[in-house]
Amino acid sequence: MSDDREALIARIRSLEAERDRALLDVARQRKRADRAEARLAATRAHARKMAPPPATVRWVEQDAGHFTCTVGAPRTDGEQELLGLPWPQGWLVVGGLQVVDSNRTREVDALVIAPNGLVVIEHKEVRRGGTLRFAVNGPPLLDGAPVAHLTGALAQARLPAQILASTLSEAGIVAGFVAAVLALGGPVDVLDERVGGTWVTPMRHLVSTVMALFEPDTEDNLRVGTVEALLVALGLPLGGLPSLRDCAFHGSDS
Repeated sequence: MSDDREALIARIRSLEAERDRALLDVARQRKRADRAEARLAATRAHARKMAPPPATVRWVEQDAGHFTCTVGAPRTDGEQELLGLPWPQGWLVVGGLQVVDSNRTREVDALVIAPNGLVVIEHKEVRRGGTLRFAVNGPPLLDGAPVAHLTGALAQARLPAQILASTLSEAGIVAGFVAAVLALGGPVDVLDERVGGTWVTPMRHLVSTVMALFEPDTEDNLRVGTVEALLVALGLPLGGLPSLRDCAFHGSDS
């Protein structure tokens, strides 16, 4: 009987320990949810102080099922082409956006907002065919010959991504890694798909390259509440979008 009693006491203590762990997990989850709500509330409060986006700036659904928004008129045909590519259904693609932190301002040719993360795209046109090779240090080479107008292109793609990441961090928005992609128009191939912190791809492979950045098991960093806070923080409109839950993003609109 004594052994049975001790076993019962041990079982009770084990159950109590499991209960305490479960309660601790619930408390931690509530704290995380409270922090997320506080960040969203702060972002909304900040947005109320900002001038709303012009009424003409709205999201437009494209034939592929993604949504595009152009903040400023595209400067080149390539920038316009970025918006019309067959992006996955429900993704958001922004053209002409300016990103700003404490002392830097850069224009982004295209910002892709996908459930798994953010991608900043810099577009460059290459008129001649051949194979491009970029190096972290040194000029880009097209079949061995320097290409002057592509000097610094890797940094041009990477800097807006860094600024955007800094801006979102300051706003308390956790959006995961911000990837930088250099997209090359024209009949060119690239030798290396990634140089330093920048991915490089011909325009014809851009959509598949961006999709490959997000592995099938990549966590959905951008849920509905985060996307709403992101749009508000960047001064982007909600007009023209259906419920974000009906786009590609998970979670509740509330």
